[in-house]
Amino acid sequence: MTYEEIRDYLNHKNPFPNKLGVVITEIREGYATAEVPVQDYMTNGASSVHGGMLFTLCDTTCGAAAASYQYKTTTVDTSFYYLRPALHCSKLRAVAKEVKHGKRIMVFDLEVFDDEDTLLCKGTFTMMQLKFPIVNE
Repeated sequence: MTYEEIRDYLNHKNPFPNKLGVVITEIREGYATAEVPVQDYMTNGASSVHGGMLFTLCDTTCGAAAASYQYKTTTVDTSFYYLRPALHCSKLRAVAKEVKHGKRIMVFDLEVFDDEDTLLCKGTFTMMQLKFPIVNE
């Protein structure tokens, strides 16, 4: 599969983030970006984007970067830091970059920005490559 085919597959076959509007915009080896338009239902009582939405965007983006190797993966560990509230923004953008690629364990650094390129949160995600190709149909 090409990176574009992996991206298109994930954008149509990943039910939870697809339902929330998360779109993988780019995949290349060990790297991915994703975006989501901010909707009212994504906010919390403080009128900022809910932390769970931010984390979903991050987990999905790291999963896409890990999928660049054409196997399904699962998250096994995360260190995650909320740096600023996502207030008054219309779009969120996440960038995942590989730090380490082992036989089955991969580590990614992740950052999320608002539509003014303000860094909102960052983290390190550890992913485990499963023994199943992304498309096994």
